[in-house]
Amino acid sequence: MRPFPLSPPVSHFPPAAPAANASTFQVDEGVDIFNDIYHKVYSTDQQKLKEKYESDLKTEIKKLQRMRDQIKTWLAGNDIKDKNQLIEARKVIEEKMELFRVCEKETKTKAFSKEGLARQASTDPKDAEREEKRAWVNGCLERLQVRCRTAENLCAHRMTTTFSFSVSPSSAPRWWWTWWTPRCRS
Repeated sequence: MRPFPLSPPVSHFPPAAPAANASTFQVDEGVDIFNDIYHKVYSTDQQKLKEKYESDLKTEIKKLQRMRDQIKTWLAGNDIKDKNQLIEARKVIEEKMELFRVCEKETKTKAFSKEGLARQASTDPKDAEREEKRAWVNGCLERLQVRCRTAENLCAHRMTTTFSFSVSPSSAPRWWWTWWTPRCRS
């Protein structure tokens, strides 16, 4: 009798399971790289850099597509019991493929084609943000101007208002009358 139980034989583990787990990690890394390059494509203004990033994006999407094909073959087989991670990885890759299609369509559009001219008519995100900030500043200025006019009107109203007292000058103390009389005349 052996002191420790033996681990199950290697034949009980499906051969595709460790490779499938490793590929989900590779998909995550590939998606992170894709996202970084994708943001670089849209953040740069230089045409040469944009073309370089687009080619990098294309090579990265090709890697992800190869991984997706491998995942599809694993999903079709019965070697792997838990397929949820693989299904999620495939969906993420397909979403990135759709983003790449949109990016590629935008970059391949000629500047003076109908689509290119229509796209130029739409606002640039930076211009939209700038316009939003400009509107906020103008709104703040309008509110400050209204407050300023209100304060000026209040001051003018207080300057022109005469005070009425229920106390007659004869019943008021002498010191009050001597203090108040010169101010009323001016």
